[in-house]
Amino acid sequence: MANRFHTPLILFLSLLIASGTELFSAGSVRAVEPEQAAINQLLKERVRMEFGYPFYRFAQMFAIASETRLKYSVVVASDDRLIEAHPLNDLYPKFYRPTVKEILDQIALQTGSRWQYLKEHQKYDSKLKDYSPHKPVVLFEFKKAELKPTFKLKLPTGWRQRIKNNSVMYIPPNCPIGLDIFDIGSFSPSASESADALLKKATEAVALTFAAKTGKAPEEIKFTRQKIAGKDALFYQCEVQTRTGYKAQWRQWTFYAGDRVYIAISTIFPNYEEKLYPQVKEMLSTLQFTE
Repeated sequence: MANRFHTPLILFLSLLIASGTELFSAGSVRAVEPEQAAINQLLKERVRMEFGYPFYRFAQMFAIASETRLKYSVVVASDDRLIEAHPLNDLYPKFYRPTVKEILDQIALQTGSRWQYLKEHQKYDSKLKDYSPHKPVVLFEFKKAELKPTFKLKLPTGWRQRIKNNSVMYIPPNCPIGLDIFDIGSFSPSASESADALLKKATEAVALTFAAKTGKAPEEIKFTRQKIAGKDALFYQCEVQTRTGYKAQWRQWTFYAGDRVYIAISTIFPNYEEKLYPQVKEMLSTLQFTE
């Protein structure tokens, strides 16, 4: 996925440099403690941000970008080095502008953490001085937490699961790969669109993004529809070359439940196909959603 600043932000920075303005000036940090109503309103604001960076780098970009688009400079911070170094994947489709809350939720989902608005943030003063934002600062802190997946299913005999931050890996006996299910995150419609229309469009975009990982040209990618636990899913299948050098069958099902988009991906080697694929289909039929 592309890692780049949006054009308005590049233009903003260019104008500052050309005019000799100091973007980060000493003593310009202004921390605020807005009323809860103001925080609630801020969380509803929409900002398109590129992920695709480690947390610490994204934090720097978010602090700058929010200044140009919002009432506050929104700072995300953590005192956990693993969170700070964690890469953030750009999972939202390019057309979608998430709310500030959805951005925070997405970061938490990918880093295995929870966020909170931090009124007192002296421990981050040195970091804030590095940013030196020119608008009042609102800081959200991320702490490691044991997050439960938003879905569950019934495992066949011998299968085991490995819970990751935003996905669950289901591993069959005597084979390293079988099924992965990814939680892409939540989506909220604007006032001018319906939730169903937005989620269908988001599902299509996510399906195409993951299908492109197979190396197939866009004109080769053809979707059909299948049912997954009662949900309409976009299905795609093709043969892929794995990292081990062996060929495998790639299958993906992209769908939404509630306000969240999911994608299930199964990669099976040919000699395991006859045994494992029926089990994968049976597992998907038992899928339930906990949110």
